[in-house]
Amino acid sequence: MNGYKELEHTADIGLQVWGEHLPELFFQAACGYYALALVHAPRPGQNWQNFTLDEDNLEDLLVTFLGELNYHLMVKSEYFYPLESIQILPIHSGYRMNYRGKRGLLKKSKNEIKMEIKAVTYHQLEIMKENGYYSTKIIFDL
Repeated sequence: MNGYKELEHTADIGLQVWGEHLPELFFQAACGYYALALVHAPRPGQNWQNFTLDEDNLEDLLVTFLGELNYHLMVKSEYFYPLESIQILPIHSGYRMNYRGKRGLLKKSKNEIKMEIKAVTYHQLEIMKENGYYSTKIIFDL
């Protein structure tokens, strides 16, 4: 079973995330992020956009991925939902992530942000594989 749950953390907030495969782990991390940040689940967006991220290791890739989602949501008032076609591929210098999402905009007239997240941190972040599942803890700076 894949999923996430909220973790209490002193002055910050976190997620415990798990998935059978790395793409599912990253997808669940995005779902958990949106559940923390938004009052309601995001509505499906309108236009598909493709993204590619390259990083040296999986932890950097996860932080960059969630950091991009956070930047778009907190600064540009846009989100990407649903997310699909998530691929995580080893490359000569680390990992490449390809994904696509439908771009949606927050309504300026409504208060849709539940929690302002400043950053994704590396605190306690380690992607592990145990009993056939990948898991990690992600702490967000508020």
